[in-house]
Amino acid sequence: MAALTANLTTLKKVDRGATEPFVIKSSQTMYVNGLCGLDANGLLVPWDDTAITQRFVGVLEGFTRALYDGAVVSAGLTTLTPPHRGIVRVNGVRLDDVDVTGVSSRASIGEPVYCTTDNDDDFTLTPTSFVKPVGRLCDYESASSMSVRLFTPEEYAAYGSIGHWVFNLSLATLANGDIITTITPGFRGRFIKMYSTVTVAVSTGAKLATLNLEIHETNVTGGTLALTSANCDTLGKTVAAAAMTAAKAFTKAQTISLEAASVTTFAEGEVALVIQYQADE
Repeated sequence: MAALTANLTTLKKVDRGATEPFVIKSSQTMYVNGLCGLDANGLLVPWDDTAITQRFVGVLEGFTRALYDGAVVSAGLTTLTPPHRGIVRVNGVRLDDVDVTGVSSRASIGEPVYCTTDNDDDFTLTPTSFVKPVGRLCDYESASSMSVRLFTPEEYAAYGSIGHWVFNLSLATLANGDIITTITPGFRGRFIKMYSTVTVAVSTGAKLATLNLEIHETNVTGGTLALTSANCDTLGKTVAAAAMTAAKAFTKAQTISLEAASVTTFAEGEVALVIQYQADE
C-alpha cells in the first residue's frame, strides 16, 4: 500500500441518510414503528433489556423482503442471499404524544428516557438493568402526553460512562455482616460486575464468606461473591462474582450497600473489592 500520488477517479461512498438497512437476526418477530437494536453479533432485533451488549439504533420502518402482515418472522433468513434486512430510521426522531412513566411535570424535560421493550408505551424514567436510555424527554403537554427525542446510534454509543468503586476489605471484619452501608451515588446507573483481588493472602483453612450488593436494602439478583480460604490463599488472585441477572439498576436517590452472609470468620487476609458500574449521566 502507498499514499496517493494523483486524484482518485472514483470514490466508494454513500451519503449519510435518515435510514439504514440492518440484517435481521433469525427467528425474530419485528413490527413496523417498533424500537430496535443490534445484538452482540451486529444483527437487528426488537429492543429489549436482556443484555448490556444490546445497542439501540432507532425505529423500524420496513423490510427489504417484506412478509406484509405488519410484521416479519425472519426464521432462517440470515442465510438468504442477499439476507433479509430491516430498514431503520436512525436520525434520532422525535416521538410525540407518548406517555413516559414517572413524568408528572415539565420539570422532567431533559431527563433520560428508558424502555425495556420495542413498544414506546413502555417509556419510563426508571433505569433499566442492562441497556442505556434510548432518548430524552423533550416536551410536556400533560400527564399522559409528552415528547421524546430518540438517540441516534452514535448518541446511544457515546452516552454514559463506565466507572469503578474500589474498597479495601479486611476479611476478618466480614463477620460483622454489614460491610458498606448506604452510599448514595447521586447518579443513575446499573452494576455490571463485581470481583476481588487478594492483597494479603489467607493462610488459615476452612474460612468463607459470601458478599452481595443491595440497592435501597433490596438484594441485586445474582452477583454474589464467594470468598474462601482456598481462593484467597495467593497474593494477587482474583475471584469473580456470579453474573448479575436483574434488579441491578439504581436511581440518583437510591442507596447502595454491601453485606456479608454465611460467614465462617477469617483469621487474616485482605482483598481489594472492585464494583464496576455504568453511569447514565
